[in-house]
Amino acid sequence: KLSDFEQEYLALLKAYRAAYEGDTHLTLTILTPLIQTSDVVISFRAKALAINSLVLVRRYLDAFVYLEQLITQLNDVSQPDAREQGMRVIALMYNMIGKYDFSLSYIEQLIGENPSSNAVCAAHQLRAEALYLSGQTDEFKLKSVEGLKYCTDHNEPLWANLIVAFIAADRIRQGDHQGAVSSVSYTHLRAHETPEHL
Repeated sequence: KLSDFEQEYLALLKAYRAAYEGDTHLTLTILTPLIQTSDVVISFRAKALAINSLVLVRRYLDAFVYLEQLITQLNDVSQPDAREQGMRVIALMYNMIGKYDFSLSYIEQLIGENPSSNAVCAAHQLRAEALYLSGQTDEFKLKSVEGLKYCTDHNEPLWANLIVAFIAADRIRQGDHQGAVSSVSYTHLRAHETPEHL
């Protein structure tokens, strides 16, 4: 008794479940017809999930084919959750191939659209990664602390810890091993404390 859209949305949810369970083959099998659907949001979200799944099994060429389609389709998508998912995947992929300026552009756009706190924290983590890997040390120091404070204030420990890992790596790269240890201890502080010591 489900409508066509409801059937497709249910299939998308099943694909997410398969992805969370680590069954990439089933995930991609479910997603293949959804990618071709006429519903822009379903198609867009299916491509974003397909990219994540393909990266996990190192099928990078296929992932990049979908990435190009995702970028082209982004302006046609207005649904906030779908846009959030798409921009996160685009930024992640650009980080993977070392196109950090492109990644940072999408990250800033994502933060500017003020999505969920989880998405903003993910964006802060991706930004810290891009700035660290591209060697933008001064900007990294500023933005990583900003992101860390936001994520701890919004009780997002996963993203906060990933940012801390880059802060520690930056300290090690500078030969400041004690500073790296101190920065890791920040994750044990209360969320409302500011990380001035970083």
